[in-house]
Amino acid sequence: MTRENLETYNLKKFEGCEYPEFIKALKSKAYGKQSYTFLMPAELLRPSPANRKLYPEFELFEKNPQDEDPNVQKLYELGYGVEGLLENSKIDYDGVGNTDAVAIDGYCFIRNGDCRVFMTKKTGLELVRVYICPEDIWFDPNRSEYDDAKLLSKQNGRNLLVRNMKSWLTNCQEFYAMRNMLAKERKVDLTGDYKDKGNYSFCAKERGAFASERDISNTHLLKGLQLIDFVGDVEARKWFKIIDVDKKFNGKSCTNPSKALEFAVDEQYAECITDAKHFWKLFKKSKKMQNRFVELFKDFLEQKFGAVQVVPGEGKVKIVFSKIAGESQTAISSTCSHSAMSAMTLVMREYGYDAYSEGKENDSVFDVEIRGLIDGERYKTSKEGYHIPVIEVKVTLIKEEQGSMNGWSGGDGSGTARTASTMDFLLIGRNEDCSEMWITITDINGGRADAPNDWKTNGSKGKDGPASSKKITANTWYNQHNDVGDFCTILGSTNNDNGKVTLVPEKW
Repeated sequence: MTRENLETYNLKKFEGCEYPEFIKALKSKAYGKQSYTFLMPAELLRPSPANRKLYPEFELFEKNPQDEDPNVQKLYELGYGVEGLLENSKIDYDGVGNTDAVAIDGYCFIRNGDCRVFMTKKTGLELVRVYICPEDIWFDPNRSEYDDAKLLSKQNGRNLLVRNMKSWLTNCQEFYAMRNMLAKERKVDLTGDYKDKGNYSFCAKERGAFASERDISNTHLLKGLQLIDFVGDVEARKWFKIIDVDKKFNGKSCTNPSKALEFAVDEQYAECITDAKHFWKLFKKSKKMQNRFVELFKDFLEQKFGAVQVVPGEGKVKIVFSKIAGESQTAISSTCSHSAMSAMTLVMREYGYDAYSEGKENDSVFDVEIRGLIDGERYKTSKEGYHIPVIEVKVTLIKEEQGSMNGWSGGDGSGTARTASTMDFLLIGRNEDCSEMWITITDINGGRADAPNDWKTNGSKGKDGPASSKKITANTWYNQHNDVGDFCTILGSTNNDNGKVTLVPEKW
């Protein structure tokens, strides 16, 4: 970058430079002294251009703050967590969220602390505690993009080591961006096979220095680059989550990029690693999402069940629930199920997911199918060896006399390994006239290798269904999930009376 395009970054005329506290700090020339801190409006602080290329989580958060990507979740916790910026601002004497001051330069570029400023803005806080960093690390448009990224990476790396955040996700994605900057600078062709992209030798020295700085294996770092080149950035982040968090893939140890790459290129492991599932986590984080589902579900049922008719012998009643001319409880449950499908589909679409309810026109056999993000990632299909995430809806009539044996039925294929890892269940319990509901979205079988099967053979014939059908009782569900917490109860409550579990629907 040359001095001719200085104005691109508005270094001379940036309005933030007129802020009184900032001018005072500049005049003092107390650069690099964290003891000399002051407050700045967050809106006047600018992310360093290279920093946003190093860390894709900022863009991912913008698309979906509830993304299950570990670094997106860290951003969310930084802002809204129990020890996050929002909570800290309530006890800070300045009403500011960040305890650790953010490092800025003489042009109001953030040189360390971009996450803190980003989430300050997202939480609606206005001020950030800052200090002016040493002049040698100020943004310089004459410095190459790689050199600036290297400088920022070094500053961030120190914090990562202090905070014990040496994740492969962060390290591999960070150097991957730096590798691409170097390739552009040195005019290296990165096309070709993932094993030999640009021969990787052009950045060997820089890669070794980075690995040493972060105290990680240079070999594993190289394999991490190859993994990203092989599966793409989006899919690679899912692999890094497995490495950093899950530690296992298909029951086998997977704790480093070398092992992940081995699995990724081996055809026998071409199975779903999509983590855009288990939507109970989204609902658990968002009361607004829960309320929106209840609002839609209730509205749909009122439209379908609202017709009032005079029935001889009964008087004026809602015809659906008439004891004389009404519908069967099975039919009512079916209507509830279809209404819940529609409501869930619309809620998921409102939150950015490309969702479809069951129907031939939607080419789906599942109650709610999520095919990806509306304006982003497409989830892979069964044709590609994947099972995309789905939500199945189960509705039951809560009968007081059945107590803990109240539950939900499914076909013979329920609870198989084929569906357990990619499926959430929306479990609904209702009273006779649907004025009271118990609603929970939950994982089934826990998605854990050691998880016992929630589904039990029904064991009866006749009106309760064939012997081949399966059932989840309230008792089984509670005992296998209450302590794990892999669910979100949207409406109603659950009582445990000396081991006898009952569903308590709530009036809406």
